Amino acid sequence: SITGESVPKKKVAGDLIFAGTVAMDGLLEIEATAEFGESTVAKILELVEHSADKKTKAEKFITRFAKVYTPIVFALALAVAFIPYFLGFGTLSQWIYKGLTFLIISCPCALVISVPLAFFSGIGRAAKNGILVRGADLFDTLASLKILVFDKTGTITKGNFSVTKVIPATGISEEELPELAAFAEQYSNHPVAKAICHKVGNVTTERMASLLNLTTTTESEVEFSEFSGEGIVAKWGKTEIIVGNQKLVGKTDGFQPFSGAETCVYVGVNEKFWGTIVISDEIKEKAQVDLQTLRKIGIEKIFILSGDNNGITKQVATHLGFDGFAAELLPAEKLSELEKIMDREKLPCAFIGDGINDAPVLMRADLGIAMGRGGSDAAVEAADLVIMNDELAQIPLAIKIAGRTRKRATENIVGALSVKLAIMALAIFATCPISLAIFADVGVALLAVFNSLRGK
Repeated sequence: SITGESVPKKKVAGDLIFAGTVAMDGLLEIEATAEFGESTVAKILELVEHSADKKTKAEKFITRFAKVYTPIVFALALAVAFIPYFLGFGTLSQWIYKGLTFLIISCPCALVISVPLAFFSGIGRAAKNGILVRGADLFDTLASLKILVFDKTGTITKGNFSVTKVIPATGISEEELPELAAFAEQYSNHPVAKAICHKVGNVTTERMASLLNLTTTTESEVEFSEFSGEGIVAKWGKTEIIVGNQKLVGKTDGFQPFSGAETCVYVGVNEKFWGTIVISDEIKEKAQVDLQTLRKIGIEKIFILSGDNNGITKQVATHLGFDGFAAELLPAEKLSELEKIMDREKLPCAFIGDGINDAPVLMRADLGIAMGRGGSDAAVEAADLVIMNDELAQIPLAIKIAGRTRKRATENIVGALSVKLAIMALAIFATCPISLAIFADVGVALLAVFNSLRGK
């Protein structure tokens, strides 16, 4: 949970274990080396609190504007009502009428109602598409984003294992090798074993007898031995099937090590090497298209920060065309790397993640985006925006919605002020019927409301 790695790690006596670690099998006796306040989990909470302190929330423009606008126009209305009369222009009743008309026109209802409504309408539109936004003030940041920083596991990738490649030895088919491995792995709870069994399904002893050309051992009992961190040995009569890492299978005849960064499982039968099964955390199907879409709508640079190993992270970053990456990062290191990017680029930056270890970074970024379906509670709580279906395509959609929402708010402000100023001038220097003054107040407010609720 702390590093966000997708591949389980073997631990032996004397190894350091982070708080929040999940034991996949076996009974562990663990000695606490620090009080809670000094643990990694406690440090994450502290980082979240301090990151929040660094983030400032801008006051809403319209609130500041109304505080200045309202007393000024009230004073101007009084001036219109009395000053021209005392200067000898017209009658008192004539100028009081103009002053009251001016006051009706200048009422800030259109601004006070329609601008927040534009943002709330945007929040509703985002929610309808499975995007939860914590506050209307986040739309400005979302619309102006230029830098995106992604976590890898569960964000760019699916966060679970699957068989991505089968490399059989000479004379062995691609269909036979996974079946042989699944037969040996069928009782294991290890994520790698589950991935192989999920691909193949149930493998019967009759199928295995046919696969191994056996005729006398079909009714023999199969003995399974699991070696923690290494693999499984299945003995079936005189046949021994070995499925595991290089340490367990490396001595078989004809063994060929795999050179890639992915997790791999080697298979051997009776001291003979049968091949390699490559297991990896798959990249989300439309990830490349979604990242290209982000660049088209104005995102300038995209990075990966991951707790996973360097080889796998580099492979994903290269394949998808990221502008940079950093791997094998603990939460504090990930936070430090994000701050380096923000200091270097000096542009609005968002972080997208889903794990417990992402919480401090989500808080520190200008905008934190969490994956809601597979994300941890800590990540969702720390984020400003939550993608409920975990699809990357929702990020460019959210940016577009924010841009349209901000455009609606601007249209409302400019439109309302333009109409009001024009009719104010008419009220002072010419004759303005009270019906036109009411339109400048209520009518403009209604037009701004309708504009806010437009779908596109």
